[in-house]
This record gives sequence, C-alpha cells and structure tokens, in this order.
Amino acid sequence: MQLNDYEMVAIIIVALVSLFIGSVSDIKKRSVKSYLFIPLMATGAVIDYAASVPSIFIILLILVFIFTFLRTDISIYFLMGIVFLLISIVLIFFIGFFYGFTLTLVSLMFVAGYMEKLFGIGDIKGIIAILGSIAPLSISAASYYSDLNSIFPLSFLLIMNLGFMSALSFPFVGMINKKTFGKMYLIYSPFKEDLNPVKYSTKVFGDRKYSMYRIPFMVPILASVVATFLSYFSGVIF
Repeated sequence: MQLNDYEMVAIIIVALVSLFIGSVSDIKKRSVKSYLFIPLMATGAVIDYAASVPSIFIILLILVFIFTFLRTDISIYFLMGIVFLLISIVLIFFIGFFYGFTLTLVSLMFVAGYMEKLFGIGDIKGIIAILGSIAPLSISAASYYSDLNSIFPLSFLLIMNLGFMSALSFPFVGMINKKTFGKMYLIYSPFKEDLNPVKYSTKVFGDRKYSMYRIPFMVPILASVVATFLSYFSGVIF
C-alpha cells in the first residue's frame, strides 16, 4: 500500500487543478460542471488500485460517485445514501479503520447532498472524488512525516479543515451583506429587488421573501485541500 512520489504528485496536481477550475466557475457562475471531477475520480481509482487499496473500497467509492448524478430531490437519492453509510460502517471492521472510516465520510457527504441544502451537488462530487483519491496517502505518508499521521486518516483532517474553512465563509458573507444591506446578515437578508441573481437567491418562508447570498463553496473546499496537504506533509495535524 505504498505510493511512490510520482503517484502522490499526480493525485495532488489533478486534485488542485480540478478544484481550481471548479472554484473559478463557482465564483463566476455559482455552478460547477457535472463532469469536472471525473478525471480526479478516475485518477484516484487507478492509483488506489495500483496501491493495492481493497477492491471493495474502490468499487463502493465509484458507485457513490456514479449515484451523485441522480437528481438530489428524489427519495432514492437519500435511501442510497443511507445504504452506502450502513455498508461503510460495517466495512470499518473488515477493511481497516483508515479505509472504512474514509468510506463513512464519503457516504455522509453523499447524504449531505440531498436536496442540495447544505452543499451543491458539484461540491459533493468534488469532496467525494478528493476523499477517495487521497485514501492511500494516509498509509504511505504516515511513516515519513509524523507519527500522528498514522492515527488520523487524511480524510478526517480534510473534513476538519473543510468545517473550519466553511465556518469562515459566514463572516465573509456578513461583510458583503453589510455593504449591500447596511447590516451584517450572515445567512438570510431582507428581500431586495435587482440583486445579482448569480450571487443572490430568493428564499420564501410563509408569506415573506428573503435574499440569500450564494456562497461559492468550491473556494473553501479548495482552501481546505491546500491546507490539508501543506499541514499533513509538514507533519502538522491541522
């Protein structure tokens, strides 16, 4: 389960390039191409196979990614997420903690894509692809960079960084809303006509309308991946 330097570099380059392209698209259009992360997913699967990652890990990872192309507002999407989650929890005891736990995180992210209330499906595709592609790094890098790296899977560190970077997005939104509305609204703002429809969406609760700034979440994802790579290979946990 050892990755050579070329395989590590390939994963890192494909991941960063894909996420950078996605970030630019998200900033400009607040959307990400559905097929953007297929190259990253394919690269990760091939390198996972070359690194002798358990076949069930690769198969389940590919299945989860394929199912992200379903409509997220149908019940089958949510049900499949629960099935993947239950399978991944069981697999922790059969293929080891690092791989089983990573599959659990992948499944949780898939479920988080239901109805696209927390993340857009493009964001979900990117997170799943990067989680799957970095799985062997947790094993390969552990003995070289830090003893603590052998305890915490790289996927866990990535999700922790993602949570931190996502939390930083809300004060940023507040500052933008302060310029627009004169008050630092973190999520929902009073409804206002003639706002840029790319940057703001309209939400209706009861008989009242609200404006909501569309956070380009691909940017925090990219920042999380960069922070994770830098901290991990320097021997620092977070």
